[in-house]
Amino acid sequence: MSRVVTSKAALLEVKIDFAGTGDNTVVPGVAGASVRVYHLFLVVAAATSLTFKRGTTALTGPMAMTANGSVVLDFVTQPWMATEDGEAFVIHQTGTAQVSGQLGYTQIPTS
Repeated sequence: MSRVVTSKAALLEVKIDFAGTGDNTVVPGVAGASVRVYHLFLVVAAATSLTFKRGTTALTGPMAMTANGSVVLDFVTQPWMATEDGEAFVIHQTGTAQVSGQLGYTQIPTS
């Protein structure tokens, strides 16, 4: 599977805005498409742990965050992370901190 941004793939952006414990869907899965993450930034308001996931499968281990901690993934031409066909991009949180930011992604047909 090629992971290079193509001229046919529009870079989409979505805000990250949740405070719930457990799985928080940032980009819903679409049958026949893969989500590819090209940039991301987020800030947490309180101590928590975050795990990036593709559907139910972890893409990272739990990342311990302190209050006002942040994650920044600068824009690159190769995706930082990708889901499989129909899977959502999810951020799992162990706490109840407000998590805010933005994510840039594409949805590429998998067939």
